[in-house]
Amino acid sequence: MANAAIKCEDIDCSRLFDDWSWLVPASHTPLIIGHFGDTVFAAPDGLHWLLSTLDGEYERIAKDSAEFNRLKGDPENVDIWFQWGWANIALQSGIVPPKMMSVWAGKSPQSLAGASAWKK
Repeated sequence: MANAAIKCEDIDCSRLFDDWSWLVPASHTPLIIGHFGDTVFAAPDGLHWLLSTLDGEYERIAKDSAEFNRLKGDPENVDIWFQWGWANIALQSGIVPPKMMSVWAGKSPQSLAGASAWKK
């Protein structure tokens, strides 16, 4: 998991999710961010949530830290949460984010039809 994501405590995440405030509650704290911007958040009640920046989805993935720590030990979960397979291919091919400690992510879900159907 070490290469699949960056701990938010290691970077300034304070404004990274401003464009996602329509989906992510302000009371949720970002914990880990993947290379494509997908991020695990902790809620005040202990639940852990995953923001998928590609799909524009926010889903509960664990009931507490203990469950999250157990689940993140499974490489399949890491791949699902952070698209580690794709990120690893990009990194091994020399395709890296423009600067250290940055990610490839949009400010809104992507749409093949042009303008996003998502509304703030």
